[in-house]
Amino acid sequence: METFYRPRPARLLEYGAWVVYSVLRPGRVGRLSVGAAQVQLRHWHRWGQLPGVRFTPGRLATVLRWSANYHACHAFLAEHGALHLDDPARLTRLYTGWDRPGYAGRLRHARRALHRH
Repeated sequence: METFYRPRPARLLEYGAWVVYSVLRPGRVGRLSVGAAQVQLRHWHRWGQLPGVRFTPGRLATVLRWSANYHACHAFLAEHGALHLDDPARLTRLYTGWDRPGYAGRLRHARRALHRH
């Protein structure tokens, strides 16, 4: 989903910001959202998926893995007691913080595609 909304150049800038923040703003780096899941680094760390929030090539490799992003989404939803939610609009509101009809529509489309297989 997020790769649809955030093109590759924006994601590259995000990872560049991770490097810069790690050096110049280490106290703020944890609030940077990274990966296809767009999860803040502090959460990746808190859930045990990263040993710290500052940039390293190994940490970048982790946030680039689709499986790690899936686990980050799962951890977020579990933490918020939302693993049972079936309504894409409610999931979108919880995950992004506001109503995003286009995002919810894409989730509905993805769900239908998954159930067909």
